[in-house]
Amino acid sequence: MVLPFEPQPVSILRARLVAALAEPVDVLGLLAGHGARPGELRQHVLDCEDGMRLIVSRDRMLDDTVQIHLSASINQPSALWNALARQRKPVRRFILLAEQRWRTLGGPPVALYSLSDGKGVPHWLGREEGHAS
Repeated sequence: MVLPFEPQPVSILRARLVAALAEPVDVLGLLAGHGARPGELRQHVLDCEDGMRLIVSRDRMLDDTVQIHLSASINQPSALWNALARQRKPVRRFILLAEQRWRTLGGPPVALYSLSDGKGVPHWLGREEGHAS
């Protein structure tokens, strides 16, 4: 289920980021079909006014470590979608913009690790710092 796009100002998104990272998501449970994925839960979905959507979670991995997981996409049509359509390397530019937005929101350090098949959605992972598991 894709949630409707509901943009909010950066000041509100900063506050919501804390809630999005509050409780770890049980990846093993999700793989077994239990519970909703973070992208299906409003608390993990941060919609920006320019059309960027960030999905943020703390994921308890199969080895029991906890990682910060970030993914980014673009709502279309939006100002960001239109601007990137005119870029020579839109995917690279979008990745840089998403990383900049993440830092603006005060997100912890993450590193790009993949682009999903099909849609090419970028995903980042980061070691958990400053959160109790």
